[in-house]
Amino acid sequence: MFGGLTDRFAELIEQEWFEFEPGSTLGDFLSQHDFPPKAYWIATVNKTVVHDNYQLKDGDTIEIFPPIAGG
Repeated sequence: MFGGLTDRFAELIEQEWFEFEPGSTLGDFLSQHDFPPKAYWIATVNKTVVHDNYQLKDGDTIEIFPPIAGG
């Protein structure tokens, strides 16, 4: 996690591994950990931007970013 999400989810960041039920999605993971609505984050799995319906697989690396702006 990056940006302002780092402070809010510090305890979650310290945990390196998570167990998932077969068929779990990124959205399932995020809702279990009380993430804010989608407008407040961008997710990548294995360095690829994904949506909350992405089905998690063994060995996936999840990264969560706050919205990014620039010009």
